[in-house]
Amino acid sequence: MNVDESLDLAEELVRRDYPPARVERHLGPGMDVSGPGYQIVSVAVSDVFWEEPAERWDEAWRQAEEERGQLVAALSGRWGPPRPRSFRADLERAIRGEPLPPLADVLAEFVAEADTWHRHGRSVCVALGQWDKEFPIQLVLAVGEL
Repeated sequence: MNVDESLDLAEELVRRDYPPARVERHLGPGMDVSGPGYQIVSVAVSDVFWEEPAERWDEAWRQAEEERGQLVAALSGRWGPPRPRSFRADLERAIRGEPLPPLADVLAEFVAEADTWHRHGRSVCVALGQWDKEFPIQLVLAVGEL
């Protein structure tokens, strides 16, 4: 992950128009997802974990947490301290079939929590997620409506 490029991307995502329909873009093992009311872009992606030992997964999470910390620190220097945001309650609501705001609906599928800022009427999130245990760990910038 390049911190300067990620900062520029965060500023761009705040101003970028949302697509009119869901769009998935696969980048190697990772995936970016955008749609009406949200954009989720990977800034760092680990390897996949097919038949990998648990130690490899633990090391990948440590590396991803370090990169997340660097990005959060850089954004905090620019925008001030973030607010923590859990998506556990959103996931429970989604499981019950309750409607969620677009960004929360997607993030609840693969992240537990995020650091968030509010910029130009949008929420900006930095989060680590994994779509499934064999899939890569993704450090994402997510912008949209929570």
